[in-house]
Amino acid sequence: MALVVENGTGISGANSYITEAESETLLQAHPKADEWCAIGTDEKEIALRAGLIYLDRRFRWYGNPAMIGSQEVQWPRTKLYDDLGQLIATGTIPTQLKKAQAELAVELACDPSLQVTTVDEAGVITNWSTDGVSVTFSAESGMEMAITGKRFPSVEFLVKSIGVLRDLDDLEIKKIEGI
Repeated sequence: MALVVENGTGISGANSYITEAESETLLQAHPKADEWCAIGTDEKEIALRAGLIYLDRRFRWYGNPAMIGSQEVQWPRTKLYDDLGQLIATGTIPTQLKKAQAELAVELACDPSLQVTTVDEAGVITNWSTDGVSVTFSAESGMEMAITGKRFPSVEFLVKSIGVLRDLDDLEIKKIEGI
């Protein structure tokens, strides 16, 4: 499944706040940047989607969704201020959020000691997991995902700068349709 990137307008079916190209740009100085650039597009897209789900389900944000009722992801938001007291413009996806998603993706995708990928006879990925995150793909049910207990301090620092109400640190997600 290809990335559908939220650009601040409430795109239907959005499953990422960042493109693959943006992730490579934002991760240029990251210690695992070379590893990230070396992995395949499918793996990057899985990790980026997992990063969005982690951010949207683990953190509760101040403000309100910009398109109440039709918006499928947590951003864009209205009535939200950053840690410096500056209003975050409605219809924007903050750079800190994009950096947080990229950080999560690189951590989830680039540590082979934590990662397990299962493929079927045709070479299609059926399961992907890393420490604290498990994604199972099935034709009937879309994508199932569980995220439990894994903490990412650099991500927490980034998201707290853009108005996190609380961190749901013992989160467990069992099934998410259509991701």
